[in-house]
Amino acid sequence: MIIVLHGENEYARSLALSRIRQSAGPEEVRDPNTTVFEGAKFGLNDVVGAAQVVPFMADRRVVIVYGILTRMQRRDKSLGDDWRELAERIAQIPATTELIFVENISLRDNGLAIKSVGPSARIQHYRVLRGPELERWVRDRFAHYGAEVRRDAVARIAWLAGSDTRLLDQEIQKLALYAADREITRTDVEIMVQESREANIFSTVDAILE
Repeated sequence: MIIVLHGENEYARSLALSRIRQSAGPEEVRDPNTTVFEGAKFGLNDVVGAAQVVPFMADRRVVIVYGILTRMQRRDKSLGDDWRELAERIAQIPATTELIFVENISLRDNGLAIKSVGPSARIQHYRVLRGPELERWVRDRFAHYGAEVRRDAVARIAWLAGSDTRLLDQEIQKLALYAADREITRTDVEIMVQESREANIFSTVDAILE
């Protein structure tokens, strides 16, 4: 199967990739059957060759490719001519391989990159969440950790921590532990999250000055 994970929501992308890798089998057989390509020092033949290898003592093989579709969308002139054959070559990949393209930008629906992976590819877009959509995500994460939270607390933590869902998840876990079995309030958020926001602001200012 061909899978594309793209979009600026890094945390959601990483969770999706982790789920795919875990579904490939136990760790002792998963790692030997996983190949990762990142950087610029690999070609289409390398990726297809790795994808055609028969899984060893496992049902599936996982091949992860970072950034190549982004470079195709941007028409990166350093890409070799062989990548023009991507659609044709990946059609040769056996069903026992999960070929996953991971991109940290949003790819255009009808762009060259998406077209190159073929119509049967599973495309998963992870946008940056904002407004009500972000607040729904926050409520779901509190529920995931078995915590109850007031509506004004949800709105406050979404404002304080912003759209960085990785940071939000860390703060939500911290609040769930802090409040234990009681409902999480806006005051709890002010106490536990405000300091994190200020620390991040100071770190940013220090980095700019440096």
